[in-house]
Amino acid sequence: MSELAVVHRRGGLPARAIAGAIPATETFVAGDLEEAIAPIERARDGAGDRLVVVADESPYRELAGALADRGLDDTVRVEPRVGDGLGESAATRVLAAAAGAALASPRPGPDEPAVTLDGRSIVVVDDAGIAADLAIHGRVTLLAAEPPGRRLEGVDVVHGRPVGLVDGAGGPSLLVDGPDGAERLSPEQLVWPGYDGDRADERFVHTARTGVVADVLAVVRDRVRDPVVVDREVCAVGRRGQPGCDACERRCPYDAIGISIEGDGAVAVDPVDCIDCGACLAACPTEAIASPRALDLEALGRAVEVAVGTATEGTDSRLPFVGDGPEPIVLAFVTDAVEPAATAALAAEETPTVPIAVRSASRIPPALVTYAVAAGAAGVVLVGDPGEPYTAYERIVEPANRTLADLGVGERCRSVASVDPGEIAAAIAAVDGEPVDATEELLGSGHRRAHEFAAAAIRALGSDAERVFAESLGRVTVDADGCTLCEACSELCPTGAIDQPDASTLTLDAADCVGCGLFLGCPEDVIAVDDRVDPAELSAGRRTVVEAEAITCRECGREFASAAGMASVEAALEDAGVPTDVGLDVCPDCRRGSF
Repeated sequence: MSELAVVHRRGGLPARAIAGAIPATETFVAGDLEEAIAPIERARDGAGDRLVVVADESPYRELAGALADRGLDDTVRVEPRVGDGLGESAATRVLAAAAGAALASPRPGPDEPAVTLDGRSIVVVDDAGIAADLAIHGRVTLLAAEPPGRRLEGVDVVHGRPVGLVDGAGGPSLLVDGPDGAERLSPEQLVWPGYDGDRADERFVHTARTGVVADVLAVVRDRVRDPVVVDREVCAVGRRGQPGCDACERRCPYDAIGISIEGDGAVAVDPVDCIDCGACLAACPTEAIASPRALDLEALGRAVEVAVGTATEGTDSRLPFVGDGPEPIVLAFVTDAVEPAATAALAAEETPTVPIAVRSASRIPPALVTYAVAAGAAGVVLVGDPGEPYTAYERIVEPANRTLADLGVGERCRSVASVDPGEIAAAIAAVDGEPVDATEELLGSGHRRAHEFAAAAIRALGSDAERVFAESLGRVTVDADGCTLCEACSELCPTGAIDQPDASTLTLDAADCVGCGLFLGCPEDVIAVDDRVDPAELSAGRRTVVEAEAITCRECGREFASAAGMASVEAALEDAGVPTDVGLDVCPDCRRGSF
């Protein structure tokens, strides 16, 4: 697979310097982008090739169209204006870093599903214009006190006046005073511009006139996507009344997730309230939650590494650094929907900032923010869509900054949900911090899960820290004197962090512990978990935490239980009045063989 880059030569753009610094298989500079088609075709390896183009929109579209006709569909663009507010050296490294990150970033997700409205699933109150606009996408219902005065194609008209919203077995309903008395309408969504009740902030009710069509269609589109699902085999939710992991429920900004710890435990995702925003996916420490629009964390981590590695002094970058070294760079995860506003902000901003495009910045786990700072970024800004709940970003920024503060580097993460370039620029300018040196063991390690990014970052930054908060990690301690090596904890552990390889040994790898707390159901009550980890333990690898005397089977000679565990069994039998001379010194295999 080839990674190719083209830089469009235009006035004021240091095209050759940018091309020379982009980490790609081959790079080209072209005044007329059609010039690049022939060398690109010669450089291609075949399926899977990717191309990044640093160019304005118009020439890029011509090139992308021509290459798509030749089978190269995986083409992305970097907007050259993001370097306009910088000097030549800073603009060069920012654009090269953005191009490298674009090559490494996750491939585009599935297309949005088609939207079709169906009958009374959408009810509009007293606004024929909105009803007509929505009817372009399917049938809608208009509730009107008087006939609309004109025929509306695709609109079913119900006569009556809205009285209020009431709860029913199937959800909220609209109480209507109609010609034949009171009746109820139970739409999936209600457009009621004049409503000012206490349910105005729910996704079921749309009260604004401006932008309401887009909002309604967005909700419909969310509901026809493939659902978010939970793999119970690896989910670390609590069981049998014992609390466990609840990260997804805590992170969800729509309260769409419910947890039960009865029986085998369950995580329920409400298909109506869930909009597949990705917040739970970013929070889940075991990758138990799946969505067709999930972020590829491994690819996104690689994009972070490439961006920082290309733009930061002290790497193998080919950039022509000058003076005392370049100004620290900021990484901005930019939600696709607000990319134009972010570009305008960066074009005027004097802080060197590398944009990384994502479907939604609310999907970024706090661990990846910490990792970016550990890799050498001065800070991270999450640029979100104002249509998303801001709590989704608060639930990323707050834990990320807690971790960074514990690591002694200060709060380096900011967020902004806006289409105002001035507000976006202000959030970027508020990031203040000197970069740290990336370490060899940090970069290029191919992490896939949030807790792996968190552990790597803390190992790189935490040499002077005693205890560090990390949302994706936990610190387990075991009272070896009280442990009977009953295997309950190793059977429950969803990541294999705690393991009992034989009858006399219990081991722990702190870097794999996600702090779920499932093993707090330990029958001996000798295990504790804390959300503040020890950096030294994260670097220690797998270590033995319990080593005890083992019992040997008198038939086959195999060690099959610990002496402490056997003593516990004998004590329980005695308390129950059961004889203990029942062959407890024979392993289960030999006992079964005797029958």
